[in-house]
Amino acid sequence: MKIPTGPSFGNEKFGKLPGNFAQAFDLSTLAKPATSQHQSNNGDQSIEAREVLDFNIVEDFIKYSATAPVILIIHSERAKGSFELLQMFAELAKADGGKWRLGGVNFDKQPELVQALGATTIPFAIAFINEKALPLPELPTSADQLRLVVDKILEIAREQGINSENNQESAASSSDIEMAEPEEDEALQAIEEEDYERAIAAYQKLLLRLPSHEFAQLGKAQCELQLRIKDSDPKKVLSEADADPANISAHLLAADIELASGSVDQAFDRLIAIIKVTGGDERKKVRDHLLSLFTLFAPDDLMVIQARKRLASALF
Repeated sequence: MKIPTGPSFGNEKFGKLPGNFAQAFDLSTLAKPATSQHQSNNGDQSIEAREVLDFNIVEDFIKYSATAPVILIIHSERAKGSFELLQMFAELAKADGGKWRLGGVNFDKQPELVQALGATTIPFAIAFINEKALPLPELPTSADQLRLVVDKILEIAREQGINSENNQESAASSSDIEMAEPEEDEALQAIEEEDYERAIAAYQKLLLRLPSHEFAQLGKAQCELQLRIKDSDPKKVLSEADADPANISAHLLAADIELASGSVDQAFDRLIAIIKVTGGDERKKVRDHLLSLFTLFAPDDLMVIQARKRLASALF
């Protein structure tokens, strides 16, 4: 199955992989999902593989590849052999017991993500080792031959200093992590359905019960950002903001879009520049928006620390 040509999702919306791809939408830390079920149309047969989505690809797969290799299988119900290939890899992953991580990317659900990953046909596989991509466009069709492919990936990882054997213990211990709060489960389900208003409401309910819950605070901020930019045309918003320095609302939305695409410093600098030339309520509005964007990152994040210094200089 050929991938339709079209605009590059990675370049237009999230930047280049693996770089800052989907940085602002990385919601994987807001819940504790272990695996997702992939089921074929031809029966009840199902397999377990972590589902790859635009908001978890960075943390759960690309960054994870610094500790153990990752193999992503791009599949579709419309592509012959997709399910069978994913199933064979799942059996190998289970046999290896945590030496590497398997992810499934459903083209029918995530066509733009598939384009960003550079797939040209389906099924398609791509490995990540130490956050570097290794496309596997032509794969054998037998389990024995796939075993050799996986072994080679593990060998390359060892050569780069990644000891997957040590990862087995951490993989086992990760299954013992706390269960998510019910409101978290509700929020994550809403996020998967792109119902960000419902997700925000779920996080708000959790915060009323547990005001210091860090995951809920971050999740709410992430979803509010997603909701603000959901129906925006990035190119149009950025063009309008750049054409009118006095259009505060346009600049706030432009900063949201820049941050979501991975241009974090550019987003911060845009708002700091506006703060320098405004005063009164307008300055407060922009400052408060910038502070809200800071909450999307850890307080000790270097980008935030540096931006806070630039903000202080602009204010005083």
